[in-house]
Amino acid sequence: MSYGRYKGPYNEKNPIPDGEARISIYNYTPALALGLIGAILFGLAAIGHFYFWWIGGKKRVARDGRGRPTRWFEALWTLGCVMEVVGYGFRTYSHKNPFYVNAFIIQYFFIVVAPVFFAAAVYLALKYAINLNEENLRISPVKQTFVKVFITIDTLTTILQIVGAALIGVAESRRANQKASPITSDQANDILLAGLAAQNASFLVFLVILGVIIFRIRKAPEQHRTASIEKRHESDVSSPRAVEAGLAHNYGVATYTKTFLWVLVVSSLLIFARTLYRLAETAEGVWGNASSIEALFGVFEFAPVVVAAWLWIVRPLRREMVRMS
Repeated sequence: MSYGRYKGPYNEKNPIPDGEARISIYNYTPALALGLIGAILFGLAAIGHFYFWWIGGKKRVARDGRGRPTRWFEALWTLGCVMEVVGYGFRTYSHKNPFYVNAFIIQYFFIVVAPVFFAAAVYLALKYAINLNEENLRISPVKQTFVKVFITIDTLTTILQIVGAALIGVAESRRANQKASPITSDQANDILLAGLAAQNASFLVFLVILGVIIFRIRKAPEQHRTASIEKRHESDVSSPRAVEAGLAHNYGVATYTKTFLWVLVVSSLLIFARTLYRLAETAEGVWGNASSIEALFGVFEFAPVVVAAWLWIVRPLRREMVRMS
């Protein structure tokens, strides 16, 4: 039986056991090293984010007197990293048996769904910063509900991707066993492609919003310098702490630290690069060149996401919230 552009291994078992396909839906045999490294790095990242979740509650913030709770943000990263561990664990299993269809579907589900939580986390980080004070809120083109909108879009588009990937697995498995399938691999791939295209478009809108905020931050000091000086002379607050807070909250100065903006921008671009790779890979079709090279998966799927996860451990959001308060 011909599989078109398929270049991966073939299942030599005869007959093919139940639950296995004649070909590897990965298009290759997953590398053991990548599976283990992925599971280890995401496992350590999950521990790091769980630690920041533990110390990021309301009581700690109240005791410090600055910042804001970040537990939801850290919970999203922790859950996403745990899902990545499961996904890469099943990729490790697939190194022994790349023909087992359920292993492919499970690892695909967890590795595809996890970045949805990471994207939700960066949306939430921006929302936290926007709501720190009136000036941050004033210069933002979005206010309260944008996080719910983006998360809803991400959820729906991810469901499409999971359905598409599962149908590809079913179609190829039935094809390998010479059984009729209610949908072809190309049709299932179109469903997957539609979900990825919508997800990329949604995240691009978020990046535009972030770009507008950064542009306004860069313009704000010049626009508000005169007003800030005038209001400072009218103020009767004398303590250094109060003056610092007043300059941040009352004098038209947006309180975004450079570190926060850099981490937010870089992690967002990394997540966006990952979704662009998935879109390009899917656009080539089921057995395209991009899906045939595991190194591309490592560079554009694994690396961007794990780096983004570790960026928020090296520069935790809680610390930046305190600095911006």
